[in-house]
Amino acid sequence: MTRQENLKRRNRVLRSSNRPHLATIPAPNPQPVTRKRKRSPMPLSSKPTQRNGHKTRLKKIIRDEEETAIQNGSATRSRRSAPKRQPSLSASNRSTRSDARNPDQQDPATYRNSAAALDQLSDMSNGPTPLQVHSSRKRSQSPVRAPSPSKESSSDKSQNSRTVTKKESLALMSPPVRFAPFATIAEPGRGLPPLAQRLWMHYLRPACSSTVSCIPDTLKDRLEALSSTPSGRQPQIAPGAFCTPARHRLQAPLGTPSEPFAYHPADHEYIAEVVFDVHRMAETWRNRCHEDYWIDIVVAPLVHLVRKLTNFHVDGDKNQTPRLAVINLKSTEIKPTSLISTTDADLFKALNKNINLAIGLNLFQSQLRELQMRRYSLQPTNPSINQVQSYFHLTPMFVNIEVKKEHQAQDPLIQLGAWVAAEFNKRSAEEWPMDMPVVAIEIERDRWSMYIVYHVPKDDGRFSLRFLGPKSMGTTSEIEGIFRILYVLCTLAKWGEEVYRGWFYGVHGLSEGYDG
Repeated sequence: MTRQENLKRRNRVLRSSNRPHLATIPAPNPQPVTRKRKRSPMPLSSKPTQRNGHKTRLKKIIRDEEETAIQNGSATRSRRSAPKRQPSLSASNRSTRSDARNPDQQDPATYRNSAAALDQLSDMSNGPTPLQVHSSRKRSQSPVRAPSPSKESSSDKSQNSRTVTKKESLALMSPPVRFAPFATIAEPGRGLPPLAQRLWMHYLRPACSSTVSCIPDTLKDRLEALSSTPSGRQPQIAPGAFCTPARHRLQAPLGTPSEPFAYHPADHEYIAEVVFDVHRMAETWRNRCHEDYWIDIVVAPLVHLVRKLTNFHVDGDKNQTPRLAVINLKSTEIKPTSLISTTDADLFKALNKNINLAIGLNLFQSQLRELQMRRYSLQPTNPSINQVQSYFHLTPMFVNIEVKKEHQAQDPLIQLGAWVAAEFNKRSAEEWPMDMPVVAIEIERDRWSMYIVYHVPKDDGRFSLRFLGPKSMGTTSEIEGIFRILYVLCTLAKWGEEVYRGWFYGVHGLSEGYDG
């Protein structure tokens, strides 16, 4: 007898006895007890995130709204279900859905109501869902990002790449800029304006001559003691490169002043240190640096050396104010922009019109006060005596320098031509004399070349500019070439002190006294 049969028998006995309340003991469940199966952990990638839970709640709200619209028969057109998905109906509406499928088994009024509800449900596919409305609102609130310059179309790049790369294009400027070699002028400098002829015959021609010595004789022993260079080569210096001031005067070509430039004896050691350092840096970094660094370690030290020499200080005293100024023009633009005019504006739109360095006159406080009291500008609110309106707008410049590393597409004369043309346009606008030339120096790696720039008048009142050159100044690849470059720069500085300063004072009516 089984346990269940025993329990039933016991209950019958208890009911017939005086203790019927004990017969309420329930019989055990005949089905076997099954243990609850342990769920496996959900993989990390399938766990619902907060964002998925938010979407689930939105979908539930949409389903509830659609079911309410079907029940009330007033669903709006601005909401629709997801494509290819029928909304889930509640249990109370399943009969309506089944009646709609079997119109023969329902009341006609009920069929019409359910059919209308289904039509409204299908019409909701013409409008956005609440989820889409929510997403569109969120996108409309975010700011619109500008297109990246790197994703510019190739057609726009080709249009912007049209710019000046050859010096011949400077003939389209106003004034037109043209180039002529020194061979086109007859010796001794005939065919040049008087001041340009004086600059060439009395200053630059003897300084650039290879027969004229440019190294002080006192540095001969020090140069001979220089054993080697970083490249392992011995510095080759011709014996005739050393000279004394007396020998220098005898070597001067016919027609030059009796007193050519000569270094002050107190500067000889300092000159040797700078020249050796420039040569060492040029040998070390010639093929391993960019343009700006080359200017800092090779070009700028030579140009600033000229400013620091005793010859170009007041009364030969280095404690006094220097009479020359070296200006860094890398980040300076021509202003006002009307000083640059061309016949093809698009061609010069992307042209970089600034240069690297310039050598000018260092005016003194009394002279600056005289200039500031006058209106030397196209714009009276910002007076200027040159083609810029920055912090050195009252500095007269007579040597302009542009540097380019070797094997570059753009000719350095492009920027020099635009810069010098703006200076002559400034003179023309202010009705200043146009007869004073300026000097332009182009540097390509180690090679230094020089141009004399002067104006050529025309019969119709206009003028053009002529770049006469190039004339080699020397090279920084050898010691003797660096001394030659330094000597030519000092000769140009001497011309600026003796000729250009007097012309500038006469044009602007300045006094010649120095106030220190």
